[in-house]
Order: sequence, then structure tokens, then C-alpha cells
Amino acid sequence: MLNFSNDALATSPQTHLVPVSGMFTFTVPTATYSKFFLFFNGAAGGTAIKVTLTYSDAMDTQNATIPDYYSDPTDPTVFNLAPNLAKWDMKTAINEADHHNINGVALTTMPTKMLTSVKVERGAQVRASARPARPRALPAASRSRQSRPATRAAVVE
Repeated sequence: MLNFSNDALATSPQTHLVPVSGMFTFTVPTATYSKFFLFFNGAAGGTAIKVTLTYSDAMDTQNATIPDYYSDPTDPTVFNLAPNLAKWDMKTAINEADHHNINGVALTTMPTKMLTSVKVERGAQVRASARPARPRALPAASRSRQSRPATRAAVVE
């Protein structure tokens, strides 16, 4: 889990950086999940991701496009979780006053299967930009077992 708190130092890690062609995997409590969400922010034109849900007896892969932080989602599985946020620097000063978004991805689960882990792979930038894309993963918000909605935070910037 990441240290995502108002009490954390401004210099503490608040996101997980995922480089181009990078990936990360996390386990979940083995259970059935009726819903599963990941949360991202994107930069440099946006980023394509591939998510693999591993069940005790099956696997399912889903793709999504995380937009640039300034753009609204065009992928039907992606939504704005927290729109129009300010951008802060490590000295707690506002760099940009607004229009930074945290996006969510609504994943389709196999609600009768036991989910065991999730793998997120980052693809290439959606379009070229002068600055490199820097995917970042946000901390988990909550989990739910036994066919209740599950929320897991992972963010790409």
C-alpha cells in the first residue's frame, strides 16, 4: 500500500510510478467480486493499459485507455473519479489551479469465480508529447468480498 494521506510528508511517495512497458501485480483476498475498480491518472497524451484478472480456475484480460490528466475519458469503461483537481508541488504550493483528473476503470468480473490477483501492464503513450508519460498507481481505497463491490486504487500518470 502507498502512503496516501494528508498527514504524510509532501516528499513521501503518494503514487506508484509505472514506466513504459512496465507492470505491477497485486493479490486480492480470494473471493468472488461483483465489481472491481482501478484508479489512474495519465499524462503526455494518455496511456493504454492491459489488466489481467486471475481467478482460481480462469483468467480474463481487459484493455482501457487512460486519458491525459487534462482530457476527459473517451473509453466507455473509464470515468472521472475526482475531476478538476489542482496540481501541487513538493513544497505544497499549487503549480496548476485546476483540471487534473483521477480516472477510474470499471472492470467486468466473473462474479461466480474466485478472484486471486490482478496484473496491470502499461503500454505506450496514446500520442506523442514533449515530456515522457509517467504512469503512477494510487493506493487501494477498499476491498469487498463475497460478491460485493471491490475498489482497488491504481493510477497511471
